[in-house]
Amino acid sequence: MYGKAVIKIFFQPTVNISMALTQVTAMCQTVLRGLPAGTVPPLVITYTASSTPVVQLGISSKTLPEQQLFDLSQIFCARS
Repeated sequence: MYGKAVIKIFFQPTVNISMALTQVTAMCQTVLRGLPAGTVPPLVITYTASSTPVVQLGISSKTLPEQQLFDLSQIFCARS
């Protein structure tokens, strides 16, 4: 994954998750200012034991529009 990073943050059971999410998002935004121009903002996702995905897929294309990528991914994932 050239140019990508995944950071996992784990909290104690007593933590207020909505407050923690707000703080993590704010920290990510401050770091973003120091990164090269064109760097996209981070995607901050919360997972619980019951909502953890089995697979997360990211796709991109230099030639296909976003809607066509979405349609292709929906067709591909629905058949799998």
